[in-house]
Amino acid sequence: MGHPLVLGQLEDYVTGARLDDTLDERLRQQLGHLLLDELGYQRTDLQLRRELTVDTGRHGATCRVDFVISVDDRVLMVMRYAPGALVVRERPTLAIARLLEPYVVPRAVVTNGRDARVLDGASGKVVGTGLEAIPSREQLASACSAAPSLELTENRRAAEARILVAFDALDDGCNCGPLLEH
Repeated sequence: MGHPLVLGQLEDYVTGARLDDTLDERLRQQLGHLLLDELGYQRTDLQLRRELTVDTGRHGATCRVDFVISVDDRVLMVMRYAPGALVVRERPTLAIARLLEPYVVPRAVVTNGRDARVLDGASGKVVGTGLEAIPSREQLASACSAAPSLELTENRRAAEARILVAFDALDDGCNCGPLLEH
């Protein structure tokens, strides 16, 4: 689904790719600047617009993860942009942190570009609020170096997939692909 108001084209700050210039994309670009210019991440640490496809057996969906952040070739944080209230976007972002890799990604960030909530990927607890709570590269590496690699059971992964489909695929926002019926 495309964004309803396209203002032209812009160059992605992280990748240099040409993208539709929308108000939401402008906020994503600001997040790219924050990660690179203020928080010390390298362009090679960031993977943008990664897709995650989930299948619950009856329904499936493809959702976009705006920023997948790795340090030393290990994904340590996912960040999703979502306009509006953040609290309703926490649970699907947490589900992504639990499904994107074979292990639970230690940090999940949901942001509307003006505010943010940082979640612990394993417990789901909010560990910080505000854009200033998004960890720097050094802070993220330090906080996650001692964290054990947690893997979910297949039953738990299936439950997280159902949560993601229920929250994201039925939402007509810009971050999720079409709902797939089997």
